[in-house]
Amino acid sequence: MKTISSLLLVILALILDSCSTTDLLTSDVKSTDVIDLQYFEPVSDVTLIYDENTKILSDSLSDVSKQLLNEIVQEFKDKISLTGSIIVTNNTIKQRLDKDVEKLVMTANDIKHSSISGIRITPLIDSLLESNNKRFGLITVESGYIKTDPYYAKQIFAGTFLNIMTWFIFAGSTYPPYYHPNKCYSELYVMIVDAGEGNIAFLKKNVISGSPTDKRVLRHQFNEILKGYYF
Repeated sequence: MKTISSLLLVILALILDSCSTTDLLTSDVKSTDVIDLQYFEPVSDVTLIYDENTKILSDSLSDVSKQLLNEIVQEFKDKISLTGSIIVTNNTIKQRLDKDVEKLVMTANDIKHSSISGIRITPLIDSLLESNNKRFGLITVESGYIKTDPYYAKQIFAGTFLNIMTWFIFAGSTYPPYYHPNKCYSELYVMIVDAGEGNIAFLKKNVISGSPTDKRVLRHQFNEILKGYYF
């Protein structure tokens, strides 16, 4: 009975650890005030891991993730008052925008709930919205990885051997056998910027053990993020 209880506790911990969401960070702007929302092109960095020493940022997988996010956002457009998109065709400006977005997300992710309104959006993001006579912009940022099969197989073997030995030594009181690390990881940020106030109106992220190129995974994350604000 003790062994079964320990096993259930470990499984429960793994399930809870596989999907987590940050606290909802908002300014004084309510979701009902966010109208005529414009969608910026997503930023996505998907890394392909071959082994412990070989990790490559994959442009092709990142592009797949971007396309899926575009499709998912369109599925939710009526629920979030999405009316259009802001497309940047100039490569130099696009690169600047991507860097601004990543920096903004990193900054906002590290602050407390009470100070999110104090984070100023960049002049470029502000100008892109104001030049289109729009106040609110929706930004999505994906960061994830996919481990290739050879790496995964090696990790399974090592993890299985270690856990079998641990299971034997501690009589099943520590880890269940055959546990191995997750193959994929997806971290999705969704942010609404407010050009009227020059700050961030909404920020939330979701982390899950799933592929950043799986539409079901990204849709689930996007839906979870919007809960508590729009839903």
